[in-house]
Amino acid sequence: MHLIVCVLDLEDSLTFLTKSNTIFFMNDQERAEYINSIIEQKLNELSEYCDSVQILASWNGMDEPNNTHSSFKGFGNYYARVGMVNRFVEEESAKIQNQIWDESDDCID
Repeated sequence: MHLIVCVLDLEDSLTFLTKSNTIFFMNDQERAEYINSIIEQKLNELSEYCDSVQILASWNGMDEPNNTHSSFKGFGNYYARVGMVNRFVEEESAKIQNQIWDESDDCID
């Protein structure tokens, strides 16, 4: 069994941790480490059921909100993972092209 690509779009809002009722905001490095640990946990969970998994995640920086950070992690057959990513890109591109065509003035109802 292959799992199609998981794309995680993490919230742009402030992320916080609670420790002893003290809330503190993570800097970019801490947030990246936290997100990567969650991704690793999910990969471990999925490894029981899937042959290949690829997770793509992106988030805005806390220190500099205009910066976009990302993480690409996966396991299993490299070619299956690349194939899933390519299929995802092709399908999403086709959806966008259909949307553009449907919204264009060239279409006749």
